Amino acid sequence: MSVAYDERMIAQFAAQLYRRASSMVLVYVIAGVIAGAATTLGVVLTSSAGSLASITGMLAVVGGLLGWLFGTQRAIALRLMAQTALCQMQIERNTRPGRIAVTTAPSYRPPSLPDQRGS
Repeated sequence: MSVAYDERMIAQFAAQLYRRASSMVLVYVIAGVIAGAATTLGVVLTSSAGSLASITGMLAVVGGLLGWLFGTQRAIALRLMAQTALCQMQIERNTRPGRIAVTTAPSYRPPSLPDQRGS
């Protein structure tokens, strides 16, 4: 079985990751609200304090906030994966045989860092 490089696959993968990232926050918030509201059942069964509506509202808000937090982090991770794939695709384009390397600045030399030993 012969497998050939196809940059269209990488571009499609990156586009798919971006689509997933754009909906990830909403999905996690909805899941968090549902989980928080469902947790109310357990709280109500074990405690008789407070009204059902206030407990449900509090746990739904907490669940929504946690969902937003986790969803945002997941969306960032998906966008980073997409950017990594696109970067690798561009590296392949730039290093393809027969391509002339183009530099826009003279050779870059990073600044020297101070010695970090604990002396």
